[in-house]
Amino acid sequence: MNIFEIIHSNSKESLIKKLLLDLLKQKKISWNYGTKRYIFTGIEKFDNDIFIIKFARESLNKIYVEDEIDIKKTDILEARYVYLIIDINNQILLIEDKRSIFQNFETAIALINRFINGKIKDYNYHLNIFPLATKYTFWKYVDEADKIYKLILKLNAPNMAFFANRSTQKILKAIKEEVNNDELDLIFKNSDGNLEIKKNGIGTWIDYIREIGGRYFMKYKEGGKIKTLSSDNDIYNIELNIDDKLDQNQKESIKSQISRISELDNRE
Repeated sequence: MNIFEIIHSNSKESLIKKLLLDLLKQKKISWNYGTKRYIFTGIEKFDNDIFIIKFARESLNKIYVEDEIDIKKTDILEARYVYLIIDINNQILLIEDKRSIFQNFETAIALINRFINGKIKDYNYHLNIFPLATKYTFWKYVDEADKIYKLILKLNAPNMAFFANRSTQKILKAIKEEVNNDELDLIFKNSDGNLEIKKNGIGTWIDYIREIGGRYFMKYKEGGKIKTLSSDNDIYNIELNIDDKLDQNQKESIKSQISRISELDNRE
């Protein structure tokens, strides 16, 4: 996932880092949303800018306990967790995919968003977290489409000047300075299905979405059927070997993986 804050300040990274350092000092923090209780705990920091957090959801479950003459069903309160890894420098968040705790990652991300935004709203900040897309999926479907009817782009306002296409950054920065938006929606349509999507044109905006933040949605025809493609279903996945207690080799492996996927060309 790509961490992407907005609004006009130069201290966005330091603000998020301060929030994570506060969590590190507290060792554990919990909050309620709806009827559920959630917990951040087991927080570690290494290489200055990388934080590892256990994100738990409390739930009441039943277990079967044997006594001297019978087996009885009883309730137990559990706090099962997924791992979060947050790299402030590359503005990347990795979240463990464990469906037995969070049925989908969108639920977990929405909770993280809500928690952090509640902490930083007084600083005139807003946090968005979007999926990091792969490199080839979008263009594979464009190339195979018989017709393309609609393309919707949702682009975050610029936040990291050293990423993405310079002209794209320049345009989005000018728009933001004019209207103070945090997102920009672009919709391209052709009722006959004759949209032209080229890598050296709209492709620079697709790269921006994949590397910095946003979403795309495409309606197209292939094999005589109308289909849709969304960046929400084009998510980059990696495998990490993580134990309850990380050793130095595992930490270095995490650092190396994050560094690799921070570059668009490596995200296959």
